[in-house]
Order: sequence, then C-alpha cells, then structure tokens
Amino acid sequence: MKTIDVFISYKREERELADLVSRGLTDAGYVAVTDLNIQKATDFGEAIDRMIKEASVVVVLWTAASASSEWVRLEAREGKRRGKYLGVRVEAIEPDDIPVEVRNDNWLNLADAPLKDGLPQLLTEVRRLAGATTRSSEDAAKDAKLAEGDL
Repeated sequence: MKTIDVFISYKREERELADLVSRGLTDAGYVAVTDLNIQKATDFGEAIDRMIKEASVVVVLWTAASASSEWVRLEAREGKRRGKYLGVRVEAIEPDDIPVEVRNDNWLNLADAPLKDGLPQLLTEVRRLAGATTRSSEDAAKDAKLAEGDL
C-alpha cells in the first residue's frame, strides 16, 4: 500500500464535511483517504483496518450523526488504540455522546465557526502528529489514487 497520511472518519450522510477536510489536506500535500477510496469488490472492514494501520493520523469528524454511527465509533477507538486519533468536533455535541475511550484525547473544537475557517488549525494538528510533508497537492492527489488500487 502507498503511504497514507490521514484517514478521515465521518458519517456517510455528511460527505461534504469529509470532502472539505480531504481537499484541505490534499492542498497542503497530505494523502487523505476515506471509505470512498475502497474498491467495490473489497471487504469493507478489512479495507478500513488497512487504511487506519497505514495512516499516520485518524481524523474523526464528530457530529451528532457521526457520534451515533457504530462504524465511526469503531474507527475512533482503533485510531486511539494505535495512537493516531485526532477528534474534531465540527458541531456542538455533548461530550457524553463521544465514546469514553476517546472523549478526552487529542480534541480539536471547530464547532464555533464554519469548518472551512478551522482548516488552518486542523492542518497545524495534522502537521504536529504526522510531520511536515514535502509533497505538492498534485502528488498528494496522485498518491491517494494509487492507494485506492491497493485497497
């Protein structure tokens, strides 16, 4: 598998949020992937596990909808277990809605403004956790497509 910098966990109905974060990370030179990078004939759970293993950071976009998603909760727990978790609160939700294992870890609150306004802060946290990248946005996009072929 090609290098994956960031796996983005989100609720499928909130695809716009994941796309916004993915574009921001790719523009900064990071290879960002989501469940949509998975090939259709691939076992979904196995592919998610492989992406989380490969990623340097697991960004979880917390909303009321994602907090109720068993997949998002599992991905957050796995990111935490592997020491790669970065929770991003993108709307006002109660801390009790977040799994207890990750409730107080690596938490970025971007709920007070539009998510696009918080992207610089998110990039700072990704850079802190994954390190700086030297890729261009074009190379990051190409590498994300190459990673798809391995899933």
